[in-house]
Amino acid sequence: MKGSLSGRLLGGLFILLILFFGVTVFALDSLFHRLSDQAMHDRLEGQLVALIAASDPDPQGNVHPDAPLAEPRFETPGSGLYGLIQDDEGKVIWRSRSAVALPVISQPAAPVGTALKGQRRFERTLSGGAEWEKVHLTVAWELAAGSHRQLTFTVGEDLQPYHAQLRLFRVQLLGWFGALTLLLLIAVSVLLRTALQPLRRLESEIGAIEQGERSSLSEGYPRELAGVSKNLNALLGIERNRAERYRQTLGNLAHELKTPLAIMRTQPGHDAQLVERMDQIVAHQLRRARISAGSTLGQAPVELGSIAVELIATLDKVYASKHLQAHVRGAALVGADRGDVLELLGNLLDNAYKWARARVSIEMSVQPDPTPGKSRVRVIIEDDGPGWGQQNPSALFGRGVRADESRPGHGLGLAIVRDLVEAFDGEIHAGSTKSGGARIELRLPAVKDAAQR
Repeated sequence: MKGSLSGRLLGGLFILLILFFGVTVFALDSLFHRLSDQAMHDRLEGQLVALIAASDPDPQGNVHPDAPLAEPRFETPGSGLYGLIQDDEGKVIWRSRSAVALPVISQPAAPVGTALKGQRRFERTLSGGAEWEKVHLTVAWELAAGSHRQLTFTVGEDLQPYHAQLRLFRVQLLGWFGALTLLLLIAVSVLLRTALQPLRRLESEIGAIEQGERSSLSEGYPRELAGVSKNLNALLGIERNRAERYRQTLGNLAHELKTPLAIMRTQPGHDAQLVERMDQIVAHQLRRARISAGSTLGQAPVELGSIAVELIATLDKVYASKHLQAHVRGAALVGADRGDVLELLGNLLDNAYKWARARVSIEMSVQPDPTPGKSRVRVIIEDDGPGWGQQNPSALFGRGVRADESRPGHGLGLAIVRDLVEAFDGEIHAGSTKSGGARIELRLPAVKDAAQR
């Protein structure tokens, strides 16, 4: 699974916060909605009781408030609060001034006769383009002559302010929880950055070991990583010691075999071809024993340009009679043993000098690698000699090809060159220049210099 550890944690936390705050917002919204409904019902009931308390019958037997009600909105048209008194036939015998222009009062939501005496009934209706919440109470009003009259008192309130209050609450609720989610994510991000700093330090130091800038991991890691760093240092030490012992053992074995081979040559009737083949195998193993590219962890990077200049200065003396012109262009760092690089470039340049007529060139550059975050050193060595002749250079330098090392070819130490390139995890390709000379291209893992890091 791709992605950083901190990114996964933040993504998981974000999902959990969305779920948690979503449930919390829903619960708070439901609670606020229920409490708002209850508060509105209590308010309407209070207005209804006040209306009943202020009402008295007149000489004609009609019941209505004797004086203006305490709530001023009953006296203000369009205030959103109205009062209504109806008889048992649904006829309006009184209505508040605020309800004069409202059609909602002329048509009750249900026949009055269906309302139960002494029982409050709430209903929500749409009328006049507005939504209303109403409460009805039907009572048996006792008149002065001892008779009774069934009356229904109604108080209604416009729900527009109620819905506006709900919308405002929801917007504020979502805003506050959104801001809280963002703040929590920022806080956790900072916390993760601090908590994961040792991991980034470990990654950096391992990269430095790969580049040859360090030989081991430093100390001072948290308890959870101290064991990891200690074990990695132990593994690095074991690997270096193992590689060194391997080279020494292989070298000792080859040296031990050379003495019996020398004795066999002095014996009459020996198989000269078999002895020569065994001697070639021993020589090859001696060369392989010198290769240390398989254990470059902790080694300082090598600058190819300076090594090329050094080798050319030596070869100019060896081939002084040819009066060759040699050019070095570019520079690059590789993580390898200096002796291995000297042997690799030395073999290739010696071959170029041997066959060149007047010119030898070596060019180095750093190019991107298909693997993200990696780069490769490209080294091109050319001469103006006769080239490869009838031989197939691609077959000679193909990865995994094992040619007979004793067989004369183009003058290259092909076996040691191939072994070194493979040990470097590199590639080698051979071709021809436009003039027909030999052209060899190497691609080796690069090391960034200080200016590139």
